[in-house]
Amino acid sequence: MTKFLQPSVEKLLAPLQLFHQKDLTNGFSPRHLKRPKCSNIFYITSFTGLFRKLLFYAGFYSMLCLLFLSYINLLLYFHVKRDYPTRTSNHNLLGSNPGLGIVPNPDRLSSLLHIRTSNFFTYSALTDEMTSFLSYYIFHMQGGMYEKCSRSLSSMNTRRPCFFDLSVGGPCNLKDGFGYYKSQPCLAVKLNKIYGWLPDPLENVTGIMVKCQGASKTDELLLGDICYYDTRNIDFPPSNDVNSGGLNAAYSQADYFTKLNPLCQRDYGLIEAYFYPFMNQANYHQPLVFVQFMRPKRHVAIRVACVALARNIQVDLPKRQGSVAFELLVD
Repeated sequence: MTKFLQPSVEKLLAPLQLFHQKDLTNGFSPRHLKRPKCSNIFYITSFTGLFRKLLFYAGFYSMLCLLFLSYINLLLYFHVKRDYPTRTSNHNLLGSNPGLGIVPNPDRLSSLLHIRTSNFFTYSALTDEMTSFLSYYIFHMQGGMYEKCSRSLSSMNTRRPCFFDLSVGGPCNLKDGFGYYKSQPCLAVKLNKIYGWLPDPLENVTGIMVKCQGASKTDELLLGDICYYDTRNIDFPPSNDVNSGGLNAAYSQADYFTKLNPLCQRDYGLIEAYFYPFMNQANYHQPLVFVQFMRPKRHVAIRVACVALARNIQVDLPKRQGSVAFELLVD
């Protein structure tokens, strides 16, 4: 058997043996490979190719970005108007039902307003946000561009915004620390801006009513008294006493904004209808209602809900329509 297989194996291995014995004229043979004279040729070639690829893709994606930005600029220039939105009212995502917002609210991920009166730094963020928000009203007070609006004016220029006087806030000012160090915190309640929207006030009311209260009866008891300061404060008290700076003689400077004063006996705040419509006027003053909680229960988280009341405002607390909810904790 071995003799029978031996010729066939030799025949198979014969070409391989000849190949190993062959000596090529160019100096290349399987038994002694010659190393290239320059060992860096491969690396130089690969680096050059990689650099060309990077240069190509950089130029390609740069051109794509330029084309995309050019398209966006053309779209904004010819399709989107600067002065008014293309879609308004129920044709856009905002709809025609405005919501409420509060200032300050430094933590966007939480609705808790935590005030520690024993340490200034704990509520300094609230004071800073309130000051930053109200500074817009202070630095945009040029009288020529504002309309002096009032209920008595039957026709006003809608292209000129109404002037909002921050002095209507009473004790809700920076000098008094917005009441935080006295455990009497102030908030600014504002209505979200919707282009062209006009309020339809309730009967015997000249604007949008803003009312804040506890989310439950227990929260109402814990929340205590609430004061509302709005543009109606301009007409009260009558400025018949020059020496007292326009304050009624029946009230002193100390108790002017106390529960003895009718300003703190209101059941609701009021955003006058003459501030509307919002037409994207330059330096528009968004009307505010300052809400001050006089005696909130300390060391207890109180749930508070504020609503806007008008005929064309739908209030839905779970969906936050025409309302805003938050928690107040004073330590």
